[in-house]
Amino acid sequence: MFVRAVLRSGCVSPKTQRHISLSLRSFSMTPTCFSGHSKWSKIKHRKGLEDAKKSKVYGKAAREIVSAVKAGGSTSPEENSLLAAAIRRAKDTGVPKENIENALQRVMGAGLNTIEAAL
Repeated sequence: MFVRAVLRSGCVSPKTQRHISLSLRSFSMTPTCFSGHSKWSKIKHRKGLEDAKKSKVYGKAAREIVSAVKAGGSTSPEENSLLAAAIRRAKDTGVPKENIENALQRVMGAGLNTIEAAL
């Protein structure tokens, strides 16, 4: 009888209704409302915020590398001091090597397209 009262109250989601059994005992007749929170939901929100911060830093570093290549005129850090400084700053902020290489590839690919268009 108590289980039916809990199920009719609307405090229990359909997913948790399966888990309620007759062995559930309570001294009061008021239905128990479950919180609906889980450890994963906390992790998910925290991870989303951290990922957004990382994305912002990585994007800023990539834009800085692209502008350094355009301003310096070379994709080699030995020849382009602006690019060398931009790469150093990116490494100091913790940008992965793969992201730095992808930014350089993007600039080199765009440079090849403009050269072919000029010919």
